[in-house]
Amino acid sequence: MKKTRILLNWDTSRKDLLEPFISLKDDLEFIIVWGEDRNIDALNHPFTQIYFSDFKTPYKLLREIRPDKILFFNLSSFPQIALNLAAKNLWIPTYVMHHGIHHSDSLKHSKQTETYELDKKGNLISNISSALFYFSALSIRNLNQLFKYIYFAWLRQRRSVLVAMEKCVFDARVPHHHINLSPHNAIITKIIDHLTDDDKFIYIGHPFFDRILRELNCLREKQGDANDRYFLLIDFPNLHHLLFFKMITPEKKVELYQRLSALAKSKGCRLKIKLHPMGFDSPHNYQDDNIDLIREADVAPLIHNAQECFSFVSTLLIPIIYHRKYCYVFSLGDDSQFQKELIELGVARRLDANAFDGNEILGQQENKISPSAYKIFVERYLYYSDGHATERLKNILLG
Repeated sequence: MKKTRILLNWDTSRKDLLEPFISLKDDLEFIIVWGEDRNIDALNHPFTQIYFSDFKTPYKLLREIRPDKILFFNLSSFPQIALNLAAKNLWIPTYVMHHGIHHSDSLKHSKQTETYELDKKGNLISNISSALFYFSALSIRNLNQLFKYIYFAWLRQRRSVLVAMEKCVFDARVPHHHINLSPHNAIITKIIDHLTDDDKFIYIGHPFFDRILRELNCLREKQGDANDRYFLLIDFPNLHHLLFFKMITPEKKVELYQRLSALAKSKGCRLKIKLHPMGFDSPHNYQDDNIDLIREADVAPLIHNAQECFSFVSTLLIPIIYHRKYCYVFSLGDDSQFQKELIELGVARRLDANAFDGNEILGQQENKISPSAYKIFVERYLYYSDGHATERLKNILLG
């Protein structure tokens, strides 16, 4: 029986973001269109991968691949927008799916990156072939979009991604449907796409957490490993083009590592730092004789066995709080809306990244939260906690 063919426009640099699709390879046929590095891309997935540069127009791409549906990582670049418009003209359903926790103040954050000049502006139409691909998607029926089509290309070269998207909403830039974690997670998408209701949204939970949630559910009643005592820190990438790293500075980040390592050691614990995949090779990753740098790991037991968990703003805050009912969150002075919400709910305890001390580490009993707060947390940031979001995704793509 012929499988439903999905053209998947998805980031291939992170294997963890490909897990749901790899688990569905026996049910659906995925063909990926993404990236430029053909040697690296093939390491993270088993699928056929094609490249926009191999096709002069999105219509030639679609005629060759003949997808039943298209699932986008996002819709912000000119090849994505051209492919989305061509698919709509050919009556092929298109979807954008979330790939993490989307903060409701992301637009504000994007404007901050412009202030720091950290957000790379898009060289959207950099050569003749790129311009031809972008504009070849337009047909006679799309002439009413011509002005915004040109305006977005101009705007995207001058403003950050989210700012340009919010300022220029047009049909070619929005999918038929958004597949999202929860209504709360969809707030920023509604702001950027100027949407006021849920008509375009399908909520499925968090497919990238399915395995972690199932493992955590199994570990819930088990004792941690008493012979492996450690504090766990979920880190952000130590990269100069990121706003968080700019805010704390490399020197202050090292001081934080040293202070937390010393605190862990005073409690008879090591410090395990879970590095972000983007920052695996950063020269600013710090290690002393009490620190273990964790790159690849089974996250569920790492969370379960920790004596205490600490984090900067990270999607991994969600499984930590789901399992342990609280987490310590480092603040850099300008808390995101996500941080503020977690702290207000009582599921996260704020620590000043530059001035925390051991007296603020209270332990599990003192950090107990109310059942009602925990329920709100699950509804907002997990929606479903059964570990079956990928199954719901499959049903959408097969439907």
